[in-house]
Amino acid sequence: MLKNYLLIAFRNFRKNKVFSFINVLGLTLGIACSVAIFMIVRYELSFDRFHAHPDRIYRVVSEYRYPQELEYQSGVPYPLPEAFKHDFPQAQVATVVGASNTQISVLPAAGDAGTRRFREKEGIFYTDPAFFEIFNFKWGMGDARTVLSQPNTIALTRQTAEKYFGDWRIAIGRTIQLDNTTLLTVQGILEDVPSNTDFPLKGVVSYATIAKSLEKKDWGIVSSHHQCYIQLPQGLPVTRITDQLPGFRKKYVDLNTDFFTLEPLSDIHFNALYGNFGARTINKETLWALSLIGAFILALGCINFINLATAQAIHRSREVGIRKVLGSQRWQLGLQFLGETALQVSMASLLAVGLVTLLSPFSTEVLNGSLPLKPLQSPATLLFIAGLTILVTFVSGAYPAMIISGFRPIAALKNKAANTSGSLSLRRVLVVGQFAVAQILIVGVLVAISQMNFFRNAPLGFNKDAIVTIGLPVDSISRTKWESFRQELLQQPGVEKISLSSAPPAGKGNSFSSFRYNQSVKDENFEVNVKLADANYFTTYGLQLIAGRVYQSSDTIREYVVNETFLKKEGIHDPAAVLGKYIYMNDKKAPIVGVVKDFHEHSLRDPIDPAAITTNNHGYTMAGLKLSATGIPSTIQQIGQLFNHYFPETLFEHQFLDETIARYYEQEEKLSKIFKVFAVISLLISCLGLYGLILFTTSQRIKEVGIRKVLGASVTGISLLFIREFLWLIGIAFVIASPVAWYFMNKWLQNFTYRVQMTGWMFAATGVMALLIGLLTISVQTIRTALANPVKSLKTE
Repeated sequence: MLKNYLLIAFRNFRKNKVFSFINVLGLTLGIACSVAIFMIVRYELSFDRFHAHPDRIYRVVSEYRYPQELEYQSGVPYPLPEAFKHDFPQAQVATVVGASNTQISVLPAAGDAGTRRFREKEGIFYTDPAFFEIFNFKWGMGDARTVLSQPNTIALTRQTAEKYFGDWRIAIGRTIQLDNTTLLTVQGILEDVPSNTDFPLKGVVSYATIAKSLEKKDWGIVSSHHQCYIQLPQGLPVTRITDQLPGFRKKYVDLNTDFFTLEPLSDIHFNALYGNFGARTINKETLWALSLIGAFILALGCINFINLATAQAIHRSREVGIRKVLGSQRWQLGLQFLGETALQVSMASLLAVGLVTLLSPFSTEVLNGSLPLKPLQSPATLLFIAGLTILVTFVSGAYPAMIISGFRPIAALKNKAANTSGSLSLRRVLVVGQFAVAQILIVGVLVAISQMNFFRNAPLGFNKDAIVTIGLPVDSISRTKWESFRQELLQQPGVEKISLSSAPPAGKGNSFSSFRYNQSVKDENFEVNVKLADANYFTTYGLQLIAGRVYQSSDTIREYVVNETFLKKEGIHDPAAVLGKYIYMNDKKAPIVGVVKDFHEHSLRDPIDPAAITTNNHGYTMAGLKLSATGIPSTIQQIGQLFNHYFPETLFEHQFLDETIARYYEQEEKLSKIFKVFAVISLLISCLGLYGLILFTTSQRIKEVGIRKVLGASVTGISLLFIREFLWLIGIAFVIASPVAWYFMNKWLQNFTYRVQMTGWMFAATGVMALLIGLLTISVQTIRTALANPVKSLKTE
């Protein structure tokens, strides 16, 4: 009997090629989207879950609670880890200092040609042995207690060691140099860390290497690269620690604004307020939205299958009638049609696996190369696909099987069973739901595109075009060459202006500090973003003065220029009123000589900080060069040659400022690509569902069309008869989709301090697009029905 069922299933599949193709295509798209989203969400939720006790690991973070705002900082004061060990002996404590943008010089061994240099923008960490007792990163050679207990030692991952030495097995005992200053001996090899971690380790340096240089750091200095992690003992509630943190703070920090709290390890990958060493976060709301979209798209495919299967019922009514007359039971017929559904769903699942694998390069681009979508290599994904296949088979096949197997034999043999083939109203509701989902996604895509365009084109308060930033070596010998290097650069025809600074107006390198204003005897209730830059900073980046003047050139702090937000925080309305007032910071007093128009120091997600710009050449780490708009490649080449001449021991690297700013929005850009794909797929599946409903309706009314044609109705009139009937379904979907889309996208836009406003054109464009695509879908079948020969439809069978 099973063989007979399979034979009939294959015959029906071949006989109804178009219907079968549409069914399989819709299910393939739905299952492929679900599988891809399952893998993405599962991957994101797996970050740092491979450690032995992830639920007992916490990061100690800092909060600054000012009257007007709350600031979040992932770092802690430098003395905190040792104090935490002393005051909370029950907690296992590890210190991590992440070094960013580090140059590694591999010193030659006997027979080597010379020193080779590498730039590591992330992944070099200073830490102590306790880090590896808390986190389960595996060692290939050596162990944490031996390697990290003494100064000037480092352990490299296998991949990093192979990059430096060609073979990781010869790395032990070799010497490398960090930033042309610190010599380190390779004493251990780590296994390559998994991609699903927010600790992208490439090498770990013993904390003892820098411990002495940090002894003088006080509780007022906090860096996001100096972080503290703890692991609690089994059974110790976290409240036992958090309840004591206020007292711990008062013991060491005499400020009512500074607080410490614990952040669970499970929160680090999803909390953009604190960030992580991997420099990539994704909020859980986005993952749940992706999961919901995957479920909706899969539901759209199932709805299509139901609509098309029941529409085809009329063509199989005689088959059902004959089988019932010959003794078939209803459950046997239902099982047969359910088996046919299983065949098509299985084919769709196989095609979906192939489609996801084929699109793996696209997923690699979207997810920064960390997760190639290869479902055949993931047992959990294969299990998910198997379960999904069974679920979709029953969801898609149960209703059509119940309807078709319930035909009455006499009605089925007279080909009148179609009248009982389910409710047309139900099908219309399903199609409305399909188009509503599609239109919600389209509105979402249009809003995301508008927001991204706003990011690209919004005025930032400074000039970012044709500006190149290059890192400068900061050792004492190199500093003596800076001025000669600057003067020779200015002689190059393509270089217009140069400024030395700690950071460009927007980018990494922001440093916040408490301060006292003018005659105040206590610190202000907000911190200021301190930017160190020479006097050329304002003309190089096009910052606009609105009062006073630019400070004079100096090697140390002598004068300040503040921004408009600084004035707002101080309650000052007249920019001139702040001139001549003083800022006390780090035991140094200097007057304010100018006010600059506000500029964005961060992405447009965040508000503008109060800023104070001043001179201090000991804090300069980079040069910003304003270039001519023409001949930029040759100018960059000339700059590189001069750099290598003055600083032969430092790698020359440059970045365009506009590209640096664009990287702020990589995550939004890539998520918008995903939503574009899903919007197109949902619209395609919705059109297939609409086609199924039209096919069902025209099949039922084929004799009516024949009578109308005999009585003189035109092809246009008949086509309009059907078109009017179905276009209003898309209109109803638009009415449902618009408020839902507005609610969710407005909530998404709240993540950005500076954002676009949703306007009517976004919804109008969505409605027109859905209407035109629906009209095209409807016209294909209605025109074909209107053109049919009335003789064939009216003859008695």
